Amino acid sequence: MKRKAIMIICCIITFLAIINAVSAVITYSDLFITIKSIESNDIITSQPVELYFMNVNTGTSINLSEYLNDAGQFDYRINVGKWKLIVKLDKPSTPEIDYSAERTFLVEENNPTMFDTIYVHPAGSIEGSVVSPAGKLISDADVTIKCKSYSQSLNTDQFGSFKQELVPVGQCKVHAAFDDFVGSTDVNVTKGLQTSITVHLNKNLFSSTRRYIYVLIGVAVLAAIVFFLFRLTKRNMSIKKVPEKKKNKKKKSAAKRLTKNDQEPVKSEDAKEEKEELNPRARDIIKTLNEREKKVVDYLISQKDHKSTQATIRNNTGIPKTSLARIFQSLENKKVIEIESIGRLKRIILTDWFLGKE
Repeated sequence: MKRKAIMIICCIITFLAIINAVSAVITYSDLFITIKSIESNDIITSQPVELYFMNVNTGTSINLSEYLNDAGQFDYRINVGKWKLIVKLDKPSTPEIDYSAERTFLVEENNPTMFDTIYVHPAGSIEGSVVSPAGKLISDADVTIKCKSYSQSLNTDQFGSFKQELVPVGQCKVHAAFDDFVGSTDVNVTKGLQTSITVHLNKNLFSSTRRYIYVLIGVAVLAAIVFFLFRLTKRNMSIKKVPEKKKNKKKKSAAKRLTKNDQEPVKSEDAKEEKEELNPRARDIIKTLNEREKKVVDYLISQKDHKSTQATIRNNTGIPKTSLARIFQSLENKKVIEIESIGRLKRIILTDWFLGKE
């Protein structure tokens, strides 16, 4: 009887183990990747390769150094998730990375094995500096590298220098900007090598068209002042020609007209200025901002509902996109603005705290 009971218990345990094994979820995949050259479509074999995995959802990163076997393949067990992979191949005979590729892929549950082929592109690097019209190195200048199917933005360091690796081989153009000055230069990127350049800022964004507009505005203001003085002088001469009685009546009538017509707009204007007057907190915060941050805040204050989009602010302030992103981050940290993302659209709003509403 005891033996029979033991056999029944063993059968139940075995059955439960089988069910558990069948229902278990596989949360990883063995990734087998073959590396090929996009130039020749040949498999690249017997060469060290650097791998950088980054989980797009969690930000987890993994750095690996592998060795391609005779089949040009390496394997790695990776967990479930959406991953970004950067591949770098560096030949010992050259000073820089020779080939690179970037791929995003999804590892799903219960998919224990994945096979893929990655084509690597020949690459080189660009290092350079940005120089002002006076010949001085400029730090924090905006730099953009544009090639046929490649674009990358970065900034110069404290020494006015920059470096960008993994740039596609071929003809590229490097643009630089700082304040109202811009410059550009062409560069030919060579595989496995570093190309050095200097970008001279020799063009002023303050164009002749803008000067012409400012001149027209100045002329219009001057003409308005002259016209006002002319009308004022003509009115005074007319008043002197009439008799004293009529003169007094006209003065009273003019005073009434001035009181009725002129004083009301003044009151309206005063009320408007009082409405738009900033609270003490906002005035104190503005004093701590740099020139570009003030530009953005002034523009938002000028808007009726104190809000605008990133693209509109860029067009009206003339601040480059990369610099504007840093400015938004700084203002958001200071609780001056809030950033709302609606799809690809970014809406920038002055906070109630800054406006003194809370």
